[in-house]
Amino acid sequence: MKLSLNRSLLAALLVSPALYAGSLYDSAPPLGLPSTHLVSYTASVSLGYDDNIDSTTVGRVGSAYTSFSVSAAASDQSNVTKYNYQVSLGGTVYDKEATGNNDRAFSNSSANLSLTHQFDARSSYSASININYSLEPNYADGMSAAQRQGNALAWSLSNSYSRTLDPRWSWTATAGYSGTIYDNKDYSTDDREYVSLSAVTSYKHSTLTSYRGTVSTSYDIRTHGLDSSNIRTLLGIESSLSDYSSVSFDFGAQFKFIDGGLDVYPNAKGSYRYKHTDDITSNIYLSLSNENTDTYRNVSNEYSADYLSNMTLRLGAQMTQRFYGRFNGSCGVDLMNSSYSEGTTKELKDEDRVTTNLRAGISYSITQDLRSSINYTYTLANNDAGDYYRNNISASLTYTF
Repeated sequence: MKLSLNRSLLAALLVSPALYAGSLYDSAPPLGLPSTHLVSYTASVSLGYDDNIDSTTVGRVGSAYTSFSVSAAASDQSNVTKYNYQVSLGGTVYDKEATGNNDRAFSNSSANLSLTHQFDARSSYSASININYSLEPNYADGMSAAQRQGNALAWSLSNSYSRTLDPRWSWTATAGYSGTIYDNKDYSTDDREYVSLSAVTSYKHSTLTSYRGTVSTSYDIRTHGLDSSNIRTLLGIESSLSDYSSVSFDFGAQFKFIDGGLDVYPNAKGSYRYKHTDDITSNIYLSLSNENTDTYRNVSNEYSADYLSNMTLRLGAQMTQRFYGRFNGSCGVDLMNSSYSEGTTKELKDEDRVTTNLRAGISYSITQDLRSSINYTYTLANNDAGDYYRNNISASLTYTF
């Protein structure tokens, strides 16, 4: 179904889904500047080498690259209406072309805005807009930002209203709209949009623990293939286990209406954070849902078909450490496992895809405004087409003024 209705919503709504097509990493990191009112500007340049820019099993192509960006950020936390914004313009230029893609230069630009308005002591309104134009920002099929897929425009918009009923009970209603559109026509079969509504009721059991119930609905619109409607029901808990650790977990069911039928899938999401010392923290996250991504396949020259199920499990862990002096380090692992089944034709066989990313980085503050860093990522992926691995290392300088 063509993306017609919702393109107009992009200009008319401030929405946000719980991005069920989710990200292996957040495509737009949360904003927040420490002072009451602050404007800052940042310039960054990095040199790197990627030994598999196609993310392919055969005919590996390695290439050096240069990335650059300039950004501006501002925050005002002094008024009834508080806001944060950040605008970043940048790109990446490769020495070599990827197979099937004649481009060497790609965008790495984003714009993020969030605001909160406090009506009174009990009610507030919040909105956010996140727009990202870069290489595959949300890892929908585990390809880990392959150059061959070209640029993708991803957006997420949201409106939320929250109300506190009494010291224990509160609720929040959210409307959302997000999507991804690929420049490369070979991947545009996975162009998609999500329109969603959700309601969350929270109960504060104690100063350390609260419970919540969530009911949400989303409409997944595909340029090619089958659209679907989804209803999710979740029960969750959020608790501070100690002065050093906290946990959040939600579990429930997803009811998916697609191709004239109804399927039910488990849903879960959770995180655990632990502060080992003043200098070392770690966190773990989990996500399980039917994401409805990369389900449309060109089965033959005569016709195409859809997978009706693509359960995706995402797991990750990260540790950050502040070393002596001006050094900071981090390491992490992320895993994405997608299982495809229940195709609309017998020619679509069951399929599994597993992508694992190992990451490590270290930064050094040369001065208060100048920072250097070295980052490394190892990717290992396996699916029915075969396995591939990928090494990506970069060194960067960032100046803030």
